[in-house]
Amino acid sequence: MRSEVTGEAVEILLGILDAAREGFDDAEVRSGVDYVGKTAPGRYATADAVADETAALALEGLPLDFTTRNLHAVAGLGRDDLDAAYRRVATGEWSVVLVGDAATVVPALDGRVGEPVSTVAL
Repeated sequence: MRSEVTGEAVEILLGILDAAREGFDDAEVRSGVDYVGKTAPGRYATADAVADETAALALEGLPLDFTTRNLHAVAGLGRDDLDAAYRRVATGEWSVVLVGDAATVVPALDGRVGEPVSTVAL
């Protein structure tokens, strides 16, 4: 992320996450479902990607048709499904991890996020 837009980008992200608690409209649901359903097949366009996915499924103990079944399930999601799922996981207590020069990033967040910003030196 470019440092000159970090503060604005984080503010927009938190706004989207907070607004989602009010629920999703039909267009948002359709857009999200279409995105997942139409872009996922492209991730498996090479033999390497198929081999990686197969190995990952085996390591997790999942059946080989897990991805296909999951994509079919996503296609059937509706507004109530997404609203309920979001309410189960979204507590409003967000943790956002930014990597970069703290001297630049922290001031960019000033006044844009509701919680104190902490830094960790690596």
